[in-house]
Amino acid sequence: MKKRYALHSLGKGFIMKVAIAVSALLCAVASNAQDSVSISYSQEPDTLVKQRFIDRYENVFMTKVPTRQMLKIGYSGYTGAGFRLGYEFKIVPHLSVEAAIYTKLDQYDFNTVAFGSDRRFWASVKTRWYYNMGKRVDKALSANNFSGNYIGLSYEQSIQEHGGLALNAKETGRFGLFYGFQSRFFNHGYVDLSVGLFNKGFWKNKFFFEADNSGFFSPKDFVLTTQSAFGIALGDWKKSKRAPACEVLLCDEQINGQWKVQLPDITVGLRLQAGNTSIAYERRIGKSPFSVEANVSAWLARRVRSQLSHATYYFTGGLQLRYYYLQKMQIRKGTGGNNFSGLYAAIGANALLSGYNVGGETGSAWYQTATFSMGYQQRLFKRLYIDGSLYYTDLFGKYRGGAYIPFNKLYFKIGFGFTF
Repeated sequence: MKKRYALHSLGKGFIMKVAIAVSALLCAVASNAQDSVSISYSQEPDTLVKQRFIDRYENVFMTKVPTRQMLKIGYSGYTGAGFRLGYEFKIVPHLSVEAAIYTKLDQYDFNTVAFGSDRRFWASVKTRWYYNMGKRVDKALSANNFSGNYIGLSYEQSIQEHGGLALNAKETGRFGLFYGFQSRFFNHGYVDLSVGLFNKGFWKNKFFFEADNSGFFSPKDFVLTTQSAFGIALGDWKKSKRAPACEVLLCDEQINGQWKVQLPDITVGLRLQAGNTSIAYERRIGKSPFSVEANVSAWLARRVRSQLSHATYYFTGGLQLRYYYLQKMQIRKGTGGNNFSGLYAAIGANALLSGYNVGGETGSAWYQTATFSMGYQQRLFKRLYIDGSLYYTDLFGKYRGGAYIPFNKLYFKIGFGFTF
């Protein structure tokens, strides 16, 4: 009996040990299972990072800020450089109307405003259809504002007589159908880029119509052209308390050299072809706030009137020494870096070749100029730049040749384009 009891006790002890081992194994499995659940849950931080990007995008372009009216004070870089004052009003979320007054130079323009030159004043009326704005508002991707793609109609009319080949006649107006993109930028900025089909170029006036015996909508006069405007925007929105400017402008970016390609101005038609752009390379001198920029630019235009072809061209090349005089202070405050952004003073020298071909008769001339500039340059999103400057220029020596080019002392220009 004692032996049986001992065996029975041994069996019970064995069973207890097995039970304990199984329990430990189950706990380990459960623990591993919990660990695997925890690992899958740890993917949540990636979602938070994406959400932060969306917030930054919204803060930069103000896509979630409702806006019904906007006063725009800016610079028109295409179809003749000049200043622009416009007012845009939303009728419904996807439709707006704009009235504007702006200045424009003649065809001898390098995307600059020459003080004292023959500026012309124009007025325009535009309507924009933001075709996907309603859907974006319904999906809570945007608010009712002026940021988005659009299709528009416009009418532009000169409101000032001017001299030149037109015999002091006002230019006739023109209609346009265009496609573009407009966006707010931070609290008080905007940019508007578009390409449009117009019933004539800017340079054809009443005198030319009568000489060509063509109508107001002659197919030969239609042109496809680019347009842009950017500047200060004032409206009925509340100023944002937080704008992640340095995250967008990359204040601490370190750059030793950059290429800059200006967004080209292009006009194409049967009787008118024109275009201009510029390419520059800027290089830092050591670790100093000084840089050297080498640049080339081109302007080409060809017009046909009464079977007579009139072609004009300008090519420029030069060197410029820049000093970003607030750079060291911006680096100390953490608001800037060695990234070719900020206020600068510059001196430079340029050579300019101008020429023409009218009915087979040609002519050309060389100019050499010296310039002094005060300006501001800013990089955007690593791949864009804007560079505006007020500069004084003068000839050194006499020009050679007989081609005519308007020449003024004081200029203002803005370049907008790509960096790489």
